[in-house]
Amino acid sequence: MHAVINRLSLKADTNWTEFAAQCDVFNAMPSDPEYHGLSLVRTGENEAVLIVLFATLTALEQVSKEIAGPWFAEHLRPFLSGPPQRSVGEIIAGGFGAQI
Repeated sequence: MHAVINRLSLKADTNWTEFAAQCDVFNAMPSDPEYHGLSLVRTGENEAVLIVLFATLTALEQVSKEIAGPWFAEHLRPFLSGPPQRSVGEIIAGGFGAQI
């Protein structure tokens, strides 16, 4: 299992309900069967973490490039006050089907 973790700085006037609804729209989109969902975590008044899970690194890279990246730019970037801090990694312990 692999994850994309985006640390987001949001504009001060962000409507959290609208922002969260955009994330729900992405989760409802037909997608690669190796896509395992997106979670939005509110970590501060104007900060959030977006966690996106995939079964394989190949699926993560393909969906990120072809679907998620363009969608993010159109639907979530308008809420941001700066560029996201993006990390990608393999889940090696805990839930989400971690395997070593």
